[in-house]
Amino acid sequence: MGVRYGKVRHPLLAAAIAVLLGIFAYVMVHYWSYRALPGELAEAFEEETGIELTVEESKELMDFVLEEEVGQTGFIGYIKFTAEEGVSIGRVGSGSNFLKLPALLAYPLLLIEMLVSAGAAAMVAMAMAGEPFCEQDDLWYKTRDLLKSSGTSASAIAEAIEAGQYDQIPELIEPPEKALYSQVKINACPRCRDTYLSVLVSRENKSATVYTAHLTPEQLNALEAAVASGLSGA
Repeated sequence: MGVRYGKVRHPLLAAAIAVLLGIFAYVMVHYWSYRALPGELAEAFEEETGIELTVEESKELMDFVLEEEVGQTGFIGYIKFTAEEGVSIGRVGSGSNFLKLPALLAYPLLLIEMLVSAGAAAMVAMAMAGEPFCEQDDLWYKTRDLLKSSGTSASAIAEAIEAGQYDQIPELIEPPEKALYSQVKINACPRCRDTYLSVLVSRENKSATVYTAHLTPEQLNALEAAVASGLSGA
């Protein structure tokens, strides 16, 4: 979302920003887990012993344990303790672990998790930054479906659009089938209406583009009027 609000249009720059934000988010997840731990420990301690601890007392106890175990208190000590205790792997919800990774492997696993998070964020950011953008109006293009028709009508609709014979389109619109249908998607600037158009054929959740074109605002107006006429007469 930061890519769109910041109008970052260079994919590599967007990826770099996303990597940094992804790493920051990953660290913050662990940080807030650390912040919540004293309260959770206080509740568990009271349930087990009947002795009530304040959150501050629980934090002091946690820091004492961390100092004894890993020689470091605070958030850094929490991360070291988490890694050096090892990571247990088991079936979710089973309550049993069939593999416990030693500390030597746990640190690389934490690094891999962080890199995966950063990489996923980078891929999404690059895709967003590569979407059409109107330099004239400083706006992102918006995508919407213009029409759906039968899968067999895709070629004829594409030919009519390419020839500018929009008056033929109402006759080409047929009820779409669930298993096979065609779509006309437009990606347009919401202000000047400069448009990129795609005609696709979809079968069983898989789509293939059969035609693409660039439309002027006047061509888009004519196409929308033809589609509206065809749909109202269907």
